[in-house]
Amino acid sequence: MNKLKTIYYVYRDILLTKYWFWRSKNSKTHGLILMYHSIDDKNEGHTNSCKHTKKEFISTILRLKKEGYIFVSIASALDMIKNKNRSKFAVVTFDDVPEDVYHNAYPYLNEHNIPFTLFVSQCYIDQPHF
Repeated sequence: MNKLKTIYYVYRDILLTKYWFWRSKNSKTHGLILMYHSIDDKNEGHTNSCKHTKKEFISTILRLKKEGYIFVSIASALDMIKNKNRSKFAVVTFDDVPEDVYHNAYPYLNEHNIPFTLFVSQCYIDQPHF
């Protein structure tokens, strides 16, 4: 059952990406903002689209690289949009930043030199698992 759910989420992400490309076919900018809340194997089978397992997270990154995306910072993405750069780009962001992001996403992103942005909510500072 877990493998089936993983396949579902991978194909759902692919279909959503294709849909947005179809909707923006006349756009000169081809960028994606990937927003995550949590990267943890406890998220297996979770229906929240912002919570993924480490395997799902890495799979998404690899798929986008294979499709020709480059990973850039938010500042670089804004410059690309402003300059109507036609390159396909993706920005990785994390909201609230639970500690699993540090343990499961950061090592991979750091190893592959993928920039990312953390949006830290001050209400979670010093809370368990943050």
